[in-house]
Amino acid sequence: MSFNDNDFLSRQGWDEFFESIFKDPFLSTLTPARVIGEERELYRLQTQPDQSFWGAITGKLQHRARGRADYPAVGDWVLIDHPPGADRAVIHAVCPRKTVMQRQQVASTAADVQIIASNIDTIFIATSLNDDFNVRRLHRYMTVAFSSGARPVILLTKADLLSDGGASVITEVHAEFPGTGVYTLSMNDFAQARFFEKYLGPGQTVVVVGSSGVGKSTLVNYLIGHEVLKTQGIREDDSKGRHTTTSRGLFPTRFEGWIIDTPGMRELSMVDHEEGLHAQFSEIEELIGQCRFSDCQHHGEPGCAIQRGLDEGLISPDRWASYLKLAAEIRHALRKQDRSLYAEDRKLWKKLTLAGRARGENKRRIK
Repeated sequence: MSFNDNDFLSRQGWDEFFESIFKDPFLSTLTPARVIGEERELYRLQTQPDQSFWGAITGKLQHRARGRADYPAVGDWVLIDHPPGADRAVIHAVCPRKTVMQRQQVASTAADVQIIASNIDTIFIATSLNDDFNVRRLHRYMTVAFSSGARPVILLTKADLLSDGGASVITEVHAEFPGTGVYTLSMNDFAQARFFEKYLGPGQTVVVVGSSGVGKSTLVNYLIGHEVLKTQGIREDDSKGRHTTTSRGLFPTRFEGWIIDTPGMRELSMVDHEEGLHAQFSEIEELIGQCRFSDCQHHGEPGCAIQRGLDEGLISPDRWASYLKLAAEIRHALRKQDRSLYAEDRKLWKKLTLAGRARGENKRRIK
């Protein structure tokens, strides 16, 4: 099948990238479908505007899977066999992903990951302008977004809560995340927002992420054009939300693109998000490279470029603290995947401990 033969698949995002895998003689006999929902070990698949059905992976595909990332996820393209009259389709292959947003599996001590969404072009990071607004949380989401290969866009929801409509916060967020699209939204003014068409045209897929209570479900219902998702208010005692969406789903929008809604995230744990960390904190990592000693711990050592940057206002203490926390989480996650990194860290801490003891002994001798 050629992607030009099926206009619907093309409008869903099927293109030459996925078409290239059809060179395999066996795979070329299968039908492309997009995963639009997931329920336990079953996947909701779509091949036509009015044709969706459940499917399950083959035993062979399940046997080869080494982790959760090898299973289908919402947004994936899969190759299926769906005989006429069959209740379920059979998923033979998961197509390579152009982009993927993922996090560490929640409540897991293993190195496995959870895919939030795949084959997305844009990530709408929604955060509310209520008392729960937090720039450090945005650092976390942006690190994950930059690692995905998709374009991050920040949506400041419930702007009507502020007297200036969020203008002051936009200035702050623009300064913290230069080059990233930042928009304000008020619940009753979605129709006045003119930026949706830019990101949700035919063939484009957007995922909406954020904490519970920031208005994701209300926004997604507007973009879809009718109420599909239930909405709930926030808790008045702490301005935090209640979970409304409990599973991921891919929906067509009024702008002819596609939207993936996700459950509110109370945790967004790091995995192999080094690329996103480098992209977001490039100025900090540039300063680290200027330290006099390659093993500088940035705790008052002579020639520490980070300390100089903090003293001169080149980086803020909050931004430095965010970097340290995220870098430590990523390193911890990578150690789970690679035992050699764990051994390397143990050697480094042993070296630092011995050096600290030596400094202490020298001070005692001087006294």
